[in-house]
Amino acid sequence: MPQLSLFRSVLCGVAVYVLLLAGLNSVGLVGPDEPRYADVARGMYQSGDYITPRLFGEPWFEKTPLYYWLAAASFHLGIGEFTARFPSALFALLFLGVWYWFAQRHYGESA
Repeated sequence: MPQLSLFRSVLCGVAVYVLLLAGLNSVGLVGPDEPRYADVARGMYQSGDYITPRLFGEPWFEKTPLYYWLAAASFHLGIGEFTARFPSALFALLFLGVWYWFAQRHYGESA
């Protein structure tokens, strides 16, 4: 059984990489919202003002600042599509982990 568990872990790791991380920078920022949110986070990162989100110098309170803070923190790795989308992918991964834990706890290994 340990080999099956290792195989399952490797398979889950490959699936996570392919489905959540591999294509984060393959397409530019899409639509009106994604570039806007990334620009607000970039402005926070570059100015160092993490209190008031700003778009084109004007206060921008469309979203709670948590996403902007996380994206600005990921911009320490470099400014780009991958780092702008990384917080969303990370939280998707965390949600899937919690959902997996919940399903195993309430429905058993067969679920």
